[in-house]
Amino acid sequence: MTLKCRECEEEKVVPLSVEQLKRIEAGELIQNVAPEVDEGLRELLISGFCGKCFDAIFDGPEEEDEAQAAAEQAKEEADREDWEAAQQADHGSGWGTNS
Repeated sequence: MTLKCRECEEEKVVPLSVEQLKRIEAGELIQNVAPEVDEGLRELLISGFCGKCFDAIFDGPEEEDEAQAAAEQAKEEADREDWEAAQQADHGSGWGTNS
């Protein structure tokens, strides 16, 4: 069977028998029915996206989001440490006191 990726439109041959297709259509998991078929080709059958496009669309941003969240958290911690250090310096210098 030949399928075309919905994103890159590249055609790929998915080597499945009629028997395997019937089992998949009946609800069996493709990885159980055809474990010998490449993961990217199985994804093409399931979602319509080849493995490469699926990863680019669905996996990429999540990793970027996690990295961005970690960077933002590190900046917030650094800002809080700077603020705390400034507060300690202000209290030690006599600022804000009636002395």
